[in-house]
Amino acid sequence: MFEETRIIYDTGETHQLARDLIKEAQSEVLVLFSSENSFKRQFKAKNDQLVLEAARRGIIVTVLAPMDESMRNEAEKLEEQNKNLIMRNIRSYSTSLGRPFTSIVVDKKHSLAIELKDDSRLTVEDAIGQAIYSTSKRTVEDSIFRFDVVLKLFQDENESIKRWLSEAVKIVHDNKHPIS
Repeated sequence: MFEETRIIYDTGETHQLARDLIKEAQSEVLVLFSSENSFKRQFKAKNDQLVLEAARRGIIVTVLAPMDESMRNEAEKLEEQNKNLIMRNIRSYSTSLGRPFTSIVVDKKHSLAIELKDDSRLTVEDAIGQAIYSTSKRTVEDSIFRFDVVLKLFQDENESIKRWLSEAVKIVHDNKHPIS
């Protein structure tokens, strides 16, 4: 199989490629947003409908993104509409990693890493910078690894909170004394 890696400078081409990759997905789509604004822009551009359509076709779509309360509510509504759509709130980490970015992996064969040149902009085309598209096995695996690490950190954080709450409830329960 021919492997391709290329830099895309045209923001319109990048946006269209992202849409096309999701439309053509056969089994799985992974999307990682490093900032809350990048996730909100997708709703404004109606790209949430694109992932919902993919999920309706039976594609497993997992989205990791920092979300405020209203976005979490929107994500929950979308998840309720289709069991193939998984949306998880993560902590924003763009400041610790430098520039914010968006990463998309489709069918474990295609990766698209999109740099955000100005995360404060309102439209996708105005916000994004250059992108790297690849079908190189190693590059795609690196993107999957990054996604898995962020997902694992999110799950571990929730599991730690659940364990702590469970232990706290047990302590309270074990130490309950009738009021005399």
